[in-house]
Amino acid sequence: MPSYQSIRRESGLPEQARFHGWSILRTDTEEFVAKSQIKKDYNLVGYNKRPELALRWRSAKLALAFTKAIDHPFALAVIFDLEDRYPVVLIPIEE
Repeated sequence: MPSYQSIRRESGLPEQARFHGWSILRTDTEEFVAKSQIKKDYNLVGYNKRPELALRWRSAKLALAFTKAIDHPFALAVIFDLEDRYPVVLIPIEE
C-alpha cells in the first residue's frame, strides 16, 4: 500500500494539502462510512456523502480491517484537507 505522501504527490495535490485520514467509501452509493457500532451479534454502519464527516483511521491497514463489517462494494479513500475543500483519492480494493 502506498503512503499518503506518495498518493498526494502522484495525484497532483499541492504539498499544503494535509492528510485528513484513511476512510472507506461505499462505491454503490458513493457514501463514506461515517459511524459504526460493531457488536458480537450485529453491525450498525452509518454513511454520509461528505468526506470531512467520514470516519477516519490513521492507517490503511486499520481502515481495511474495518471492511470485514461491510456487506457492500467499497474502495479505500484517502482524504486530504485543503483549507475549504476535502480532496479524496480512491484506491480500488480487490475482494
